[in-house]
Amino acid sequence: MTEQDWWSYSREDIIVRQVWGGRRRRGWSTTKKPIHPDANGVAMRNQIFGEGAERIVSKFREFDVTGKFVGPWMVAKQNRFIYDENDEDHAQFHRSFCSTQQTAERIALKFNERLATIPGVTSSTPRIKFLDCQVYLIYDVNLGVMGVLVEKMLDVSKYKKWNSNNGYVDGLTGVPDAVPDVPDEETPIEGVFASLDLGAIAEGDEEEESESDEELLEEDTRDLTRTTASDRRVGVKFTVADIPQAFSCFAYSQSGRRYLVCDLQGVLDESSETPCFELTDPVIHYRSVSGWKNVFGRTDRGQKGIDSFYKTHECSDLCEALEKTWLETKAES
Repeated sequence: MTEQDWWSYSREDIIVRQVWGGRRRRGWSTTKKPIHPDANGVAMRNQIFGEGAERIVSKFREFDVTGKFVGPWMVAKQNRFIYDENDEDHAQFHRSFCSTQQTAERIALKFNERLATIPGVTSSTPRIKFLDCQVYLIYDVNLGVMGVLVEKMLDVSKYKKWNSNNGYVDGLTGVPDAVPDVPDEETPIEGVFASLDLGAIAEGDEEEESESDEELLEEDTRDLTRTTASDRRVGVKFTVADIPQAFSCFAYSQSGRRYLVCDLQGVLDESSETPCFELTDPVIHYRSVSGWKNVFGRTDRGQKGIDSFYKTHECSDLCEALEKTWLETKAES
């Protein structure tokens, strides 16, 4: 690590490390402990490592008392649309990012559970996972207290996008009538995200909007099509490429057609016993009957985004299998 390439902060400069749990999980949980037990500070590369529609990304790492890097490589993400150090703007960006990613992860857990019941699914069938994210509150001598959003660094050589915010699907060319990936002007929703909690989405005067996302995910009351013995014997045929697309479709159905998770990007990790799509920076398009916009951030295009996805998405056998109740079946080893 050289001073001209990195901004470094000693352990005394690190105020807290925070993990967002949502209002129902008491908001931010905090600790002063570093990720690696030998860490004595953190460093952030002063050059941009990558960028997306809403974020710029830099390399991030912990270091020990000798200045040697310890622990895993990570990335620090910042909102490219925030031009000053407004504390509330930064706090809202962090809450929005973490809430969106954790909503996607909770749906992924449901998806993986349902996937495991489908005949033909084995331990070698990739599952879906969204990365954990956290915020380091750091004191900078020039900027004062600043929050840095941090998560695991993925293998850049394997990084891939399986679908996008505007209807793109991996392997499909000539996407027709795709909505441009440019965010609508934001509509301020005073109080809707008092702490950008998922349950706070429901704060409105319409009964349909009164159920929280956690409640939607806790119980699936849909009348799913039950399968026959013949269905279970035949099994379901699908490809690895079908899995991310089926996840987006499943998310829409699982949420009661309230929102859709897309812009699936990351790495397919095949090194573990059970392969896994490790994903980050998802987009959630939230369908609001009250006309709210950008509920899940600037890339949330609401019903337009949902419509754009289904203009190009063709349901696979896996999409249909995820809508069925597969009784007394288990993933094969």
